[in-house]
Amino acid sequence: HAIGSAVKAMGPSFVLQAIPLGITGESDNLEFPRAWLLPVIRDNVTRTELSFFTSYFLPLAAKCKHQAEVSAKENQIAKSKAYDTLQLQIWSMLKGFCDHPTDLKQSFQGIAKTLGTALSDREDLRMDVMSALRSLITCSLETDADKVEVGRFAKNYVPILFNLFTSEGINEGVHLAVLETIKKYFSVADSKLLFTFMDKCLEKMGELEVGAFRNIALLDLAIAMIPYADSTKLNQMFELALPRIQSDDKTIQKKSYRILEEICSGKTPACSELLVSNLDKICETLLHSLSKSSPSSKAPRLRCLIHVYKNLQQKNMYIFMATLPEAILCTKEIGVKTRAAAAELIIVMSDAFIKWNPDTPVKESLGEFVSKVLAGLAGSPHMISATLLTLTRIVYHYREKLAGLVLNNMIDSVCILLSSKTREIVKAALGFVKVLLAAYENTVLAAHIKDLLASLHDIAVKGNLRRITKIIYLKLIKKFGYQLILNLTQEGVHKLLKNIHKSQERAKRQQDGDGGENEEEEDESEDEDKLGAQPESIDDLLQDTDSDMDNEDDDDNNKWAKKDKKKKHSKSKNAWLMETGDDEIVDFMDPAAAKQVLATKPKEKSRISR
Repeated sequence: HAIGSAVKAMGPSFVLQAIPLGITGESDNLEFPRAWLLPVIRDNVTRTELSFFTSYFLPLAAKCKHQAEVSAKENQIAKSKAYDTLQLQIWSMLKGFCDHPTDLKQSFQGIAKTLGTALSDREDLRMDVMSALRSLITCSLETDADKVEVGRFAKNYVPILFNLFTSEGINEGVHLAVLETIKKYFSVADSKLLFTFMDKCLEKMGELEVGAFRNIALLDLAIAMIPYADSTKLNQMFELALPRIQSDDKTIQKKSYRILEEICSGKTPACSELLVSNLDKICETLLHSLSKSSPSSKAPRLRCLIHVYKNLQQKNMYIFMATLPEAILCTKEIGVKTRAAAAELIIVMSDAFIKWNPDTPVKESLGEFVSKVLAGLAGSPHMISATLLTLTRIVYHYREKLAGLVLNNMIDSVCILLSSKTREIVKAALGFVKVLLAAYENTVLAAHIKDLLASLHDIAVKGNLRRITKIIYLKLIKKFGYQLILNLTQEGVHKLLKNIHKSQERAKRQQDGDGGENEEEEDESEDEDKLGAQPESIDDLLQDTDSDMDNEDDDDNNKWAKKDKKKKHSKSKNAWLMETGDDEIVDFMDPAAAKQVLATKPKEKSRISR
């Protein structure tokens, strides 16, 4: 730690003068007693001279590499491995030397060619070199002089990186690192040079004989170039991407949607201009490609629709009614990004629907939108549960605007669906109730309390969804009081309510510092503790609900497992050691010692003699 601090404060050059590394790469002690300095320098070096790495460590790494190759030819495997490890450790320090170097403008040109050669020829060094380049580019953005210095080598590095990225057989981690390095270099490269690279990329994309891997790689490069493209280049990318959206290759389809998403996002003036001028064409493409969209393409596709709705100025119910079922169903997709995009799309569509009706009051427009969503309750069980999840999102987002008859109809529908025999529907309906209790005040919910409690009764009695039901009862008791809920419920759930009330009282006593909690009471208070910290967002509420509902069976198994564990633990405590004499100590190394361990307490000698 002390030497690491010295490296940070005074630099590796000063430290190595005081504590020489003792490695020459020629006739070294193979134990390398000072080799521990290399990882210490690697972890602490920053804001130092890049020229020191070039003048001291780079020749040393070359000598170690040479010694490793010579030793390997002479069949000295241990020596070869040792020197090879040393040269890799030396190269791993490069990123630290590239972290805010004090002499970037003067020293980078001295190492630039060596780094390019390492990228092309040394597979073992590519990750270290690319990591160093990314660090160097990030630091160079702080000053114009450094940015120009690093950027002028783009003509050398970017073609090497392009060749690596479009070559098959590269490790996936290296492949992603190459793309990240290309993106970084685009940020400092000259615009004319970038247009040259774009032309080459678009030319290759237009070729018919390009293989699947190379096609995907070119699409990735096109996505990275979009922020720097002008209107002409952007139009070319747009025209090349549209046909690929309906490709049978799932990866090509996804990458094509990503290009469309980047264009639709309008991050640059050229993107915004293209989106506005081709909005109808984009809408038509998205509608016709729905049947062919793969699961992996749904997230970027939904994000494209989000951007489209944000830019639709005129009412378009044809697109609205065509995309609403897709948005609802995607709220139940497995992919987290797809679900998030679907939830955002629902809210964007509702905002667009309100915007399309400026002469209608917001509450009335919102009620009309909800009525269109409610039509999904007439579909399959999967569609019904997705519709309930969509309504849950709408209720939470518009909780300050959604009230009256519209809210009443939604709650009545959910109360009916709570009696469904389909578990998927009941789970979604319980999630709606939980969010409803978190979103609205007592005064709004008071009119529906009897219906909600009546609908929850059968679920609570059956115990299939015990945990989520218990959390809902907890919320109800906190909102309306224990006695009122007890009076409004049937006898079948009174035991559950009393247990909840006991756990609440116990929690109050613990806050006051009175009374303890035994092991049997731990499980009962888990839900109360869980409810103590109220979630802040709809995602927290729904995530909590999903985990509660999906792990019901696991919780039961875990509960019995805990009991068995406690039982075994209590049994393990009842082990006794039978000693043969007052002064004799049991020798546990003796094979016969196991016979002296008893499961029951041995009788006293006096009793035995009697």
